[in-house]
Amino acid sequence: MLANDPSRNRPGLLVWAALALIVFSASGITVAQQGAWEPVPADELALKDEPKAPGASAIILFRSLAIDDKRGTLTESTRIKVLTDAGKKYADIAIPTAKWMKVEEVEARTVGRDGSSVPFSGAIHDVTVAKTRKYGVEMKSLTLPDVGPGTIIEYRYRMHWKAEDLPSHTWDIQSELFTRRAHFELASKPGSPIHWVARNWQQGPPQSNGTLFTLEVFNVLALEKEDHTLPESELRAAVDFFYTYPPYDTQESFWSRYAEYYGVELAISSSGTTSGYNSSSLVSLLLLIRRRPACASCTLALNRCARSPSTTSIPRKPGANTCTRANMSATSSSTITGPPLTLLPS
Repeated sequence: MLANDPSRNRPGLLVWAALALIVFSASGITVAQQGAWEPVPADELALKDEPKAPGASAIILFRSLAIDDKRGTLTESTRIKVLTDAGKKYADIAIPTAKWMKVEEVEARTVGRDGSSVPFSGAIHDVTVAKTRKYGVEMKSLTLPDVGPGTIIEYRYRMHWKAEDLPSHTWDIQSELFTRRAHFELASKPGSPIHWVARNWQQGPPQSNGTLFTLEVFNVLALEKEDHTLPESELRAAVDFFYTYPPYDTQESFWSRYAEYYGVELAISSSGTTSGYNSSSLVSLLLLIRRRPACASCTLALNRCARSPSTTSIPRKPGANTCTRANMSATSSSTITGPPLTLLPS
C-alpha cells in the first residue's frame, strides 16, 4: 500500500519511473510508539465484504492525514481490511519520502478476526526507486507478517521538515481501494496566504476558519485502472494547497509587483465566472514587453521563452529570442489564483 507521496509537494524531485532501480538498505528508522491504537469496532472485525465495493480484495476502513505547517509535520494513519487472498499484497507498505522530509516515527500492527493485535517489530528498509546524479525518489518499506482474509492492517507514521519552509500539499482523497471514511486536516502557517484547488471532487469543499482546513469524506469509490488513459494523478480526486509569497491579495497586485520587478508593462483584463462552490474565473493576460535587460525575464515560472515566430510575438534585436503573449486560466477557493503563465512550446 502506497502512502501519501510528499515528493510531489516540492519542485525538483523526479516522478516515479516505470522501470525503477530498486536499492534496499537497512533504515535508521525504528518502530516508535505514538500512543495507544484506536480500538477496532466489532462490525469491522466481522466484516467479510463491502456491498458498495463488490468483489474488492481489500478496503480502507479509515484514513487520517494531518498536516501542520506551523510545526512542519505530517501525520498519516491508515486502517485496511483484507477481504480475499488477493488483498494480502497490502501487507507490503511503502511510505514515499524526500530528502527535505525526515520520517521520524513508523508504527504498524495486524489485528486478527478475534481482535488480537500483533505489533510490527520487523525491519524497515530504505528503498531507492529511481536515481540520477542530482535527485532520487526514495521510500520506507516494510512488510507485515501473517496477513490473510479477515486480517486488519493498520499503520501510521510522522514526517518532519523545516518549519520555515512553505511546501505545497496534496490531499489524495481517492486511492486504488474503496474508502469507507477519511479525515483530512491542514493547519497553515499564520500570516502566509494559502489557497486550494479541488480536482475531480464535487462532494463538498474543505471547511476552514482561516488557517485550519478540514475535510471529512465517506464511501469514496476506488480509482479503477484503465489502459491508454491519463495518468492516475490526473484522474484521482484530490485537493491541492499552495502558498503565495509575497502575500498577494489579488491577481492585479501580483502582476503589478511582477511588472515592477522585471521592468515591464502589463495590460490585464478579466471576465466570466462559473457557479459552484469552487469559484472559477477566466483571466486573459496580455503581456506587453516594453523594456527588459534580457529575454530570460519573460520566462516567469517556466524559465524559457517561445522561440518560434508568432503574430503575437514581440520583435527584439537580431539573434535574440522572442517573448509572446499568453493566456492563463485560474481557479481557486477565495482569491483568483492558478497555474503558471503558459508560454508557447520552445
